[in-house]
Amino acid sequence: MSSKLFYGALATARQVSLLKAERIARMLDCETAQEAFRLAQEGGFGGQCATVEEAVTFERNALADFFRNECPSEMLKKYLLSKFDFINCEIFVKAKYLGFDERGMTLNCGLIPADYLKECVNKDEYQDLPVEMAQALAEADKAFVEKTADGFGINNLFIKAYYRYILRLTKWTFVQQDVVNRIDCVNLMSAVRCDGDAQLFEDTFVEGGSISKQRVALLLTKDFGAVEKEFMFDEAGEFVRLLARDVAEGRPTIAGEAFADSMAIRRMTDKRFDLTPDQEFYLYWLYKQSQITNVNVIVVGKSSNADKAEIKMRLRESYEN
Repeated sequence: MSSKLFYGALATARQVSLLKAERIARMLDCETAQEAFRLAQEGGFGGQCATVEEAVTFERNALADFFRNECPSEMLKKYLLSKFDFINCEIFVKAKYLGFDERGMTLNCGLIPADYLKECVNKDEYQDLPVEMAQALAEADKAFVEKTADGFGINNLFIKAYYRYILRLTKWTFVQQDVVNRIDCVNLMSAVRCDGDAQLFEDTFVEGGSISKQRVALLLTKDFGAVEKEFMFDEAGEFVRLLARDVAEGRPTIAGEAFADSMAIRRMTDKRFDLTPDQEFYLYWLYKQSQITNVNVIVVGKSSNADKAEIKMRLRESYEN
């Protein structure tokens, strides 16, 4: 078997082991969180973990290990795992200046070992890190030294740096459209959350999407009748309608977030029978991340006595076959 065929078969085999949509639906119908968690474990989720929190960590770490060791594409590996390195960087630079113990806060799902990354941050040695990460760290250092740093500003630095990095990394690749779509969704949600604050929107806007800043800024008005007309024929139209529904019903942007997290799955499954091995790996990642989120949402939701309809609204696309 050729290397490409082997990797394609490996990814496909992993997809078959996912929790099916039917099991997720049965979990949603369970009376208690314990019953729902047991159903997930019977389907192979979380190993022998005693709690859903442990199971989620177990599954995320196992997924990252699989991609670090088996993913045939360096680009794809960096695209999917680098997010956790940027998150760890932000934690380490805050710990450096604020003096808190970051143990237990960092993630083990990235490409750069956490101990090495911590050493780079504490020694101000950024030359071996991705340029966007190094720039964010240097700007964070400057803000802390000049005493202009705040939690929001530092977080914003690393979010924007991450998107600059993955835009550069994925240029002309099969995941570029998903990166652009994600940036559009981030900006549209940000406009809603800014609650009319034009300066806050300006500060948080992420460059690189397909929707101009001027059009996204229309959501600052929360005149969703006009906004929906503006986006009626856009690919983002359905997403905007869901945001409008969230706002109208007085809740956080949960329906919009669920839709945004499922966009890439829908795009890939549209060409389900014509995928390359790299794309099969990507689709497995998307489904697995969706599964982890869904199990966590259902079990935690039932633990807090959340309404079934509200839990369902938060669910992502599930593996079907």
